[in-house]
Amino acid sequence: MLLGLGLPTLAAAQDTDDEIVVTGTRIPSANAVATSPVTTIGNVEFDIRGTTRVEDLVNTLPQAFAAQGANTSNGATGTAQVSLRGLGSTRTLVLINGRRMQYGSPISSAPDLNQIPAAMIEKVDVLTGGASAVYGSDAIAGVVNFQMIDDFEGVRIDAQLSGYQHSNDNSAAQDVLLAAQANPAFGSDLSIPDDGVFDGKGQEITLIVGANTEDGRGNVTAYAGYRNNDAISQADRDYSKCAYAGGDPVFGCSGSSTTPLGRFFTSNGDYTLDENAGVNAFRPYTGADTFNYNPTNFYQRPDERFTLGAFAHYEVNPNLEFYSEAMFYDYKSDAQIAYTGTFFTTSLVNCDNPLISQDIGPSGYSQLDAICGDGTAGSGSTAAGDVAFYPGKRMVEGSPRNNSLRNTSYRLVGGLRGEMWGMEGWNYDTYFQYATTRGSNTYDNDGVIPNMQNALFAVDDGAGGVMCRDPIARAAGCVPLNLFQVNGVNAAQVPYVLQQSFQTGETKQYLGEVSLTGDLGQYGMRLPTSEEGIGVAFGAQWRKDKLEYTPDALFQNGLLSGQGGPTPAVSGEIETTDFYVEASVPLVTGMAFADRLAFNGGYRHSNVSTSGSYSTWKLAGDWQITPEIRVRGGWQRAARAPNVIEAFNPQS
Repeated sequence: MLLGLGLPTLAAAQDTDDEIVVTGTRIPSANAVATSPVTTIGNVEFDIRGTTRVEDLVNTLPQAFAAQGANTSNGATGTAQVSLRGLGSTRTLVLINGRRMQYGSPISSAPDLNQIPAAMIEKVDVLTGGASAVYGSDAIAGVVNFQMIDDFEGVRIDAQLSGYQHSNDNSAAQDVLLAAQANPAFGSDLSIPDDGVFDGKGQEITLIVGANTEDGRGNVTAYAGYRNNDAISQADRDYSKCAYAGGDPVFGCSGSSTTPLGRFFTSNGDYTLDENAGVNAFRPYTGADTFNYNPTNFYQRPDERFTLGAFAHYEVNPNLEFYSEAMFYDYKSDAQIAYTGTFFTTSLVNCDNPLISQDIGPSGYSQLDAICGDGTAGSGSTAAGDVAFYPGKRMVEGSPRNNSLRNTSYRLVGGLRGEMWGMEGWNYDTYFQYATTRGSNTYDNDGVIPNMQNALFAVDDGAGGVMCRDPIARAAGCVPLNLFQVNGVNAAQVPYVLQQSFQTGETKQYLGEVSLTGDLGQYGMRLPTSEEGIGVAFGAQWRKDKLEYTPDALFQNGLLSGQGGPTPAVSGEIETTDFYVEASVPLVTGMAFADRLAFNGGYRHSNVSTSGSYSTWKLAGDWQITPEIRVRGGWQRAARAPNVIEAFNPQS
């Protein structure tokens, strides 16, 4: 249920000589007002802000919440999304010129705003209610409609340069960093960043070319653009260089228990390496031994984007206008997070591993006693076989985890619109749309669990050295992993346990729609108390969504230590058929305390090949008490079927 009180909002999605189609309804009207709350961002705002990313401005609106974007690294999809009312980006429908955008990537169904060059935006309408019956179930939270420049004449070059000026002068954050410097267990640089920095620079250049036809009935507008943005790491800000914990009475630097020294669970204890023992020994693990994982994480991902597109239309006569849209973009970005680790994913070690020390440490026992015995001196000396051993070793000897993301998309639209032949007040619009998005992820420097386990099974090679126990693993390049000595892991051990993995996929969307709108006032259908006629709209939409997503064997079998489980391959398709109707009934116009009183209602029936049928509806009212005071409210029922990614991806 939505209620609003305020001034009228002009929010047109398509202008004609005397009618405006408002985002949130398909019915043209001479009154450019909506019965649901609409916020409009004009192209002037984009120019003033100098933003090179569309989502940076859209997400400043109070009704927009954080979603995937350039500031996401852990779990990044390489897309830029918008989430209205905090209900999630998959429940927010994004349109270009009133038509649905395609899936943003094979792993994320929400549209990718990276496809939209800021210089080509005429305006953005943001609607936060009553939209499911008009546009479909994905509009539960609302609709964001990007109206593009499609009637340009001349040549325009738009160039933007932006960045972030930041002063690292947060004394509280710096006190935390200074206090943490006394603890070497954090294993990362905790120096205070430079006082004044200018970083995260972004550059964008867009060329726009447009021309009218000689008879003035048509136009072609084309654009080409390039954009890149520099990275910002969390180490560049004093308030984010450290992972905070506590807060009672003060915050302190904390982090993960998977540490450079290692945390080791055995059958009888919880240990870490004793870096001050003078021998290779364990001591009990404490909460002060955590690893600060923040500094290497990207605050802003670096990216590079190419865009290309064109919009064209030609009016043969008032009854027939051809229009088309073509859009392409290629987007690349790197998402970097902290070093990977064993994360307690391996479970065994052999007691005859020569790397396990038998020296008695200051705690009164040896590593062999802690792992293969009961934790008392000498208890492990006679043990044999493989025993339980769960290590949490942060692999800082390698490089931070990096996900190279790439999404490439094509979107093609062709349609006809105009006035109905011989039917005054009636208009039609029909179009077909095809769009595809190809995505690939190359994930570097994550741990391979079976390889880590093979590297822990180490034996004497008979020549005074150590080798991996399994001959097949040795043939594959296995080098024993020395977790039992401070600085025991070296560059030679890393390549076998940290490897590269891949994901590729493609989504395709086919969409056809036909809609009719009518002004029944042309036929005298209006209430006696109103000067405006009743407006209606109805139509049908067919859509097919297809998905092919193929991770490599490491992802599919859950063999990567930093991924949390298997990532299955997914393949499938969904067909959706919608029928909808909408009516706008002006009840009163031009009366005292009722400058305009109108009712709007809509109904939509959807049939989905995988989940059956469902219906959505809306009821809304608009009461313009005086030109300065307006009250509006609405009630809607919205249902949502799983999209093709949700429907075919196994749920856990």
